[in-house]
Amino acid sequence: MLTRRAAQVLVMAAAVVLGITAGVAHQKTLREGRSDFLTEWAALLTRPAAVTFHFASDRAAAFVRIFRVNSSLKRENALLRERYSSARSKLVELRESEAEAARLRELLKMKEELPVRTVAARVVIRPATPWADTCTIDAGSEQGVMPGSAVFTTRGLVGQVFRVGRRSSQVLLLTDRSSSVAALVQGSRAPGVCSGQGTPELLMEYIPADSRLRPGEAVVSSGEGRIFPKGILVGHIVSVEPPGEGHFRSAVVAPAVEFRSVEEVLVAVER
Repeated sequence: MLTRRAAQVLVMAAAVVLGITAGVAHQKTLREGRSDFLTEWAALLTRPAAVTFHFASDRAAAFVRIFRVNSSLKRENALLRERYSSARSKLVELRESEAEAARLRELLKMKEELPVRTVAARVVIRPATPWADTCTIDAGSEQGVMPGSAVFTTRGLVGQVFRVGRRSSQVLLLTDRSSSVAALVQGSRAPGVCSGQGTPELLMEYIPADSRLRPGEAVVSSGEGRIFPKGILVGHIVSVEPPGEGHFRSAVVAPAVEFRSVEEVLVAVER
């Protein structure tokens, strides 16, 4: 039997011979342009690692591309949102300007048709409730406004000025308890006086008892008293009190103007 030392020497000798043989064979295959056994086995053994490396490299490159695209899309989305918001704001401003221009055109047309001289003004302080009794406009004595000047819009009568400053005035609305206007029922021409009640509606009194009145009929200013121009819409009849034993009857009138939504007005600067 071989001793352990002899066995080790024999294995080493065999390894050297095998290495020399493999080297010679490898040189020969290289000269002939063929792949040898060792090269093929080395490629086979390293293939999983190479495939894993290429896969990881491709995934990393794809991730970088996706990250760049995602960042670019986020920037584009932010820019588009900003442009959309800006365009939307400009559209709102444009619509507001168009609405204001339409209201001013109507006021200008009314101004040209009225028999009295007027100035245009903006409402700077609106009534907070439907039955609030005053509002403030941005026209005063410098524009020719006087106490008692009639105030109206294209929709109808608003009230009259009771306090005047240099560039602003306070207007007493029709709904105030101390406010009244001589009026006519447009259809029947029945006269009366519309007075404020401190509520959203007016009371038309002193209507001749034999007058024929119907809900929905228009009530206009009569021009008596030379405060309010004649023919300005005051409101519409809501209900009619039945004739009593006296010579007069009364009716409830809804104002034509929604005082909380008034923005521009005309103010008469002459009686």
